[in-house]
Amino acid sequence: MTGLVIPVAIFVTFIAMKILGQSFNMMTLGGLAAAGGLIIDDAIVVVENIVLHRDGGEGRLEAVSSALKELTVPLIGSTLTPIVVFLPLISITGVTGTFSALWRLP
Repeated sequence: MTGLVIPVAIFVTFIAMKILGQSFNMMTLGGLAAAGGLIIDDAIVVVENIVLHRDGGEGRLEAVSSALKELTVPLIGSTLTPIVVFLPLISITGVTGTFSALWRLP
């Protein structure tokens, strides 16, 4: 399960970049690498929580349902945090803005 998360996420990202007309550069590849780390961390937490519920005697589907109910809100929060932190980089001007704006190609 965890091994499938990264390839699927990268594939979906490639499709989204194609639809949005974005190209690959150092900033997008760096962001993709950072996002990959966050995604794999989230996937590991979910799998470990499912195993915890399975070891507690729950059935397969019940364990998945319980684990996802427990983790949905925290995982959304941990995913939105980097977005909120880095979103202001879009409005930076000057030399710093030039580096952060590389991904916003016309």
